[in-house]
Amino acid sequence: ALWGLGVDNVTIRMDGEEVPAGDGSALPFVELIQKAEIVKQDKARDIFPVKEPIWMEEGEKALVVLPYERLKITYTVDFSHYSLRSQFISFILDEEIFVREIAPSRTFGFVKEVETLRKRNLIKGGYLENAVIFDEKGVINKEGLRFPDEPVRHKILDLMGDLYLAGGPLRGHIIAIKSGHLFNVKLAQRLEEIRNTERERGLFLDINAIQQILPHRYPFLLVDRIISLKEDEVIGVKNFTID
Repeated sequence: ALWGLGVDNVTIRMDGEEVPAGDGSALPFVELIQKAEIVKQDKARDIFPVKEPIWMEEGEKALVVLPYERLKITYTVDFSHYSLRSQFISFILDEEIFVREIAPSRTFGFVKEVETLRKRNLIKGGYLENAVIFDEKGVINKEGLRFPDEPVRHKILDLMGDLYLAGGPLRGHIIAIKSGHLFNVKLAQRLEEIRNTERERGLFLDINAIQQILPHRYPFLLVDRIISLKEDEVIGVKNFTID
């Protein structure tokens, strides 16, 4: 919900053991954040632009991150359950699309898994109120699915939450195939390493980030990239053409 709404500076305090499940989606948190209102700060966003392809593979799972001018997520899942099977979806995300297309998607599971977890004294807080549950015949929730492909949309929600642990929003095209939380976190750790390495070399700002700081627009924007920004030194690049 934080990434989807563009919140990148926040302190979260909890007085319980875990975050409330709500209805199993991000929508309750989106509504609460919107009600509290988001405050714009007088500082450029620390957005991590992916500059080189990143690839991770583990069995049938794969995660790829490619350079892209915006945030784009493409996701493919494949389940053995006949009601799900293969699902594919791709979005170029902004706040409006996130709130409408991704945030309402609920977590999901199968009756047999729920029964096993309850025998282990887990998931005591809810059942059909905060998850989509499938049995041998299909969805058992009375309201059914919010989207025909709600499970793969929730997978995008999971991925966004996991990758936000890497230190903030990124700009790139993320391609996920049959991934899950544990594999997502491995990518988050990899992204954090790359991000920290670049910070040690000095801050990098591309044209989009520069335009958030300087009021000028083309052709009066006299710098195209900041390749190093330190306390006592700034190195910028301006491109010129012969014409």
